[in-house]
Amino acid sequence: FFFFFFLNAPARSVDVNPFATHEFAVGGNEPEVCLWDHRMGQVIALPDHPTNANPDRAGFGTGVCDVQYSRVKEGELLCNMSGRPVTLWDTKKAEIVQRYHGRKNMLTFAKQARFFHQERYVVSGSDCGRLFVWDREDGSLKRKLQADTQILNSMAAHPSAPILLCSGIDSDAKVVSLQQCSPPITVKHRANNVLNMLLFGFAGSDDDDDDDNNNNNNN
Repeated sequence: FFFFFFLNAPARSVDVNPFATHEFAVGGNEPEVCLWDHRMGQVIALPDHPTNANPDRAGFGTGVCDVQYSRVKEGELLCNMSGRPVTLWDTKKAEIVQRYHGRKNMLTFAKQARFFHQERYVVSGSDCGRLFVWDREDGSLKRKLQADTQILNSMAAHPSAPILLCSGIDSDAKVVSLQQCSPPITVKHRANNVLNMLLFGFAGSDDDDDDDNNNNNNN
């Protein structure tokens, strides 16, 4: 992966554009997302200025934790920004399509942002341990589920059902479903338990508190 040397900081996340496999998106400790075209050796930075970041707080600054290309809309790239909202880019126009507000992301650099359920939703973890679910198109917050007692970092989506396997600082994972109203189910280390949870699905309860003091209007 020789293209990493064009970054001024370590790469944290890489994804390949499914519509143009010569193009990679790379996120790292710097505030910009870098797009790499390996045919021509070009690097293009998406210049998202960290206006919503809080440099006075202890944490991981204004880097890019995670990147994921859309498998549905060509050129759209989802980015999880440290100290900033989750951001959806149109990489062809180098324009921001949508921002997803509400969660804090300052304490770890491992948090993912993922498209979910045929890409109708966007999901991400938070410093408070909640799973946040937004409408992809209008950016509205749809659900908040407590999926870790400390910090929620990662999630893996079922390929067709609205079910997520969530992992954070806790020593176990949680399976949550957005269709029902039961608490998240803890998954231990046995593979048959994970299979049963993914087959039947469970859900969490909503919480009325916003993580970033209702910054939904700050674009």
